[in-house]
Amino acid sequence: SVPPLRDVARQCFSNPTYRHVMFGGMLGGFGLHGLGQFLGVYFVRVHELPYSTAGMLYGLQTFASVGGGLLVAGFLANRLGKRDLRWYSLIPAIGMFVCVPLYIAAFNASTLPVAVTLIVLAGISLVLHFSPGLAIVQNLATPRTRASSVAIYQLFVNIVSMGLGAPLIGLLSDFFAGQVAQDLGAAVCAPGVPCTQAQAVGLRYALMASTVF
Repeated sequence: SVPPLRDVARQCFSNPTYRHVMFGGMLGGFGLHGLGQFLGVYFVRVHELPYSTAGMLYGLQTFASVGGGLLVAGFLANRLGKRDLRWYSLIPAIGMFVCVPLYIAAFNASTLPVAVTLIVLAGISLVLHFSPGLAIVQNLATPRTRASSVAIYQLFVNIVSMGLGAPLIGLLSDFFAGQVAQDLGAAVCAPGVPCTQAQAVGLRYALMASTVF
């Protein structure tokens, strides 16, 4: 028989390793879903692409980042995990640290090819947390509670990452855009009228600031 979901949840949250992996997954998901929602807008505002081209580019880079990150993480975890189980945690940690300078460099890049290349590399690094994290959760559970343990993990990770990631970046973008508009003055950004130059800089600052998470 399958244990009640309440008992599975109590068992999961009483395990410190499970809690640590969930917290890491929330941070990784914050970047994955928060940054991901605004990359298409970034291509339009900062690099002045039409929406059709920005949408196509967004889809291609998402495919490359997520697909590449899942494959690389799974391969490395299986290969290195045979030598030392700590690699299941080290691979996500290394990936999440490496993605920060790559994202900051990407959002500071002045040319589109450089920006896209760095965004893909940063995305691959960020997604390195996903597969090993799920593997840890499944290894901590018993055969009868694996599905429920993964479901609880995904539920809380997605509530935080999807529920807070994109709104916070949007708030930061509006805040920075307002500050930039004031600095540029009424000659460049007329009061009460959306200023495309300020919006582009504000979004760039917001995306860079969000990489701290």
